Amino acid sequence: ALPISSPTDVPPTISWTSPDGRAWTPHALLPTDWLAAPTGGPPLFSVGPAGVVAASSGPAARIATSTDGVEWQYLPTSTLPSEFALDDLRGTSTGYVAVGRWMTGDNRREAASLWSADGRHWSEPPAILPTSSDTGSNVGSAVASLVVGRDGMIAVGRGDTTPGATLWWQSSDG
Repeated sequence: ALPISSPTDVPPTISWTSPDGRAWTPHALLPTDWLAAPTGGPPLFSVGPAGVVAASSGPAARIATSTDGVEWQYLPTSTLPSEFALDDLRGTSTGYVAVGRWMTGDNRREAASLWSADGRHWSEPPAILPTSSDTGSNVGSAVASLVVGRDGMIAVGRGDTTPGATLWWQSSDG
């Protein structure tokens, strides 16, 4: 019988490199618990101008970077602000965009994004993505995913006040 895994079990993360797309070499990397998200979500990976960025999702996300997929640099836990919960990560032609939730002091969440040219140093404070209700007051929200295209990006998320409502944000540069 196979053991039943818990939602926080994360399989080992291994990078594979290939000079031609046919023959592949595995490289042991990233400790199993290092990229485990508190929610048991899978690690996030993105490729951009400075190489590969790998991160755990959720609050207190951890980040590692690599220029070749073989050697990895583990960044300090303070790399992203502690108030930021990471939900998605994408590379662009000029850097990297991280999206998720900014947790305010009054336990309110707001959709937010951070930007980095190299995956190691991230913008602070984050860009808070605007949302409002029919009354004009700001509502809680979070970005769930990000799609990057030739002419910019679209962030998709949810608002707190209208269950099931989908929110969209567009940006040319993140």
